[in-house]
Amino acid sequence: MYKISLNGLDGSGKTTQYKLLKDRFPYGYFSNDIGYYNIFPNLRGDDFFKWWFLDSKLEEFCDTIYRGIKYRDDEAIKKEKQLIINDKGVFTFDCRILANFLMRGYNNLDIYNQINMSKKKYGINSENLSLFLNIDDTTKLNERLRQRNDSKINSYDDYYHNYQIVLNDVTKKMIKKSNIQIINAVDDINNVFNKIIDSIINKNQKFIFISGVSESGKSTASEYLTHLLPNSVHVKMRDILNEMYLSSGSNLEKHLWMKEQEKNDSYRFWYDFILLTSSSHYDNEFIVLDTLYGIDAIKSIYRILKNNVNLIYIEASYHNRVYREYMKLKENRSITIDEVADMVEKKDRNKQKFGLLNLKKLSIYNNELVIDDNSSYTPFTYIVNNDGNVGDFKNQLSEISDDIKSKEVKVKCIKRT
Repeated sequence: MYKISLNGLDGSGKTTQYKLLKDRFPYGYFSNDIGYYNIFPNLRGDDFFKWWFLDSKLEEFCDTIYRGIKYRDDEAIKKEKQLIINDKGVFTFDCRILANFLMRGYNNLDIYNQINMSKKKYGINSENLSLFLNIDDTTKLNERLRQRNDSKINSYDDYYHNYQIVLNDVTKKMIKKSNIQIINAVDDINNVFNKIIDSIINKNQKFIFISGVSESGKSTASEYLTHLLPNSVHVKMRDILNEMYLSSGSNLEKHLWMKEQEKNDSYRFWYDFILLTSSSHYDNEFIVLDTLYGIDAIKSIYRILKNNVNLIYIEASYHNRVYREYMKLKENRSITIDEVADMVEKKDRNKQKFGLLNLKKLSIYNNELVIDDNSSYTPFTYIVNNDGNVGDFKNQLSEISDDIKSKEVKVKCIKRT
């Protein structure tokens, strides 16, 4: 599960960006405001303002806020979604509590102690990724809050204005002590949205895609690499794609839906794939995925992940592939080697429609992947030959695993054929 939060002062655009993200990622869970869980006293207008800013006790207020966050987290878990996005994260509430009670004359230490006690009580931790939408004008009153169910000018406007100034100061200091990521929100709404999109991929993960001709040993390679790489997980690409397809609500058949998505915006489609995969396995350092066939797919994925993606192509002779598949299938059903040969040929033809054979020729040029027939540029694809014995196959994979872990340039393990 991957939890993301949007944070920022009033007027920074959190709610607007939250709505845009909700439209963008239908497979995610977008949490409710903590007020949804009926944690606050049943007060309105000035009476609620007085409770929030003047009358509530520090312990009571902290307990209310973090209990609401606990309810929000619990509901997210029940939804069984891997991508969770919160409008107003733990960071925002920490800052608001601190500013609120500094305004009332409490000292920093007492407020921090109560915040930490309440967090511990409810098991509250910060999100995996906290984004802060930063704006220049942080003292402007929020009109929606200013007109709290009242058409008249509210008697607490000056107090709220001063609170915003304190909150601005508190937030700046808290940012320096935190790992929160700053997004410059003084920009066009769509530009800010694109900055958020660029920020939410987990930059600490490495993706290893497995490809190759049919029956070449891709599943075996995936499983063995998962054994070799620390804190790794083996993921079937079809499982992630199925989840995306079901969440889309499309009436098209899956293969037609995928074709339409890639045609409309290949980068966006594969970005969503990477984000959902990362969200589902956020705690893993290495993610091994099979099976990838498309040349356009890996080009888009490379644009997204750059040095955090690798491609391993498994090849074997047609004769060996047919024979191995025949020996495997004949144990459970009556089948001839000619029938197996037909199956293998059909699979090969289908995969080659997506540019399978060109995956072996990929190189890096000018920060993009290109098909390099002459081996003129930095080779991208690891090529493993599986015509030998199991020991030789595993030795090649072990060498590649060591290269990936060492983060060295992929030269010595690559062999063009």
